[in-house]
Amino acid sequence: MNDRDEKETITQLKRELERMDDTFVPPVPQVFELNQRLARFKQERKRALKKELLCFIVMALVILSAYLTISVQVPAVFIMVQGAALILLPVLALLEKRRRAADGEAE
Repeated sequence: MNDRDEKETITQLKRELERMDDTFVPPVPQVFELNQRLARFKQERKRALKKELLCFIVMALVILSAYLTISVQVPAVFIMVQGAALILLPVLALLEKRRRAADGEAE
């Protein structure tokens, strides 16, 4: 295909797209309908936020209760877990930093 044919094809496609745009006019919703949709969205978002917050609080309580139970009932296991975390977390952070650098990701 040469440049003339390409330009002609592009011009024809643009004309056809403009014609299609002219024939289809999307319906514009009324202000009342928009307000209803917005209110329903806000209500659903508020409900979802409450649900997420409740899940977060329950999980935090479960984790804290397990932490306290282990630290009181089995101090040796608690100390081993804390030591492993103290050693593993910097190693994992270093590995993740190297992986990101190798992938070319921004920090």
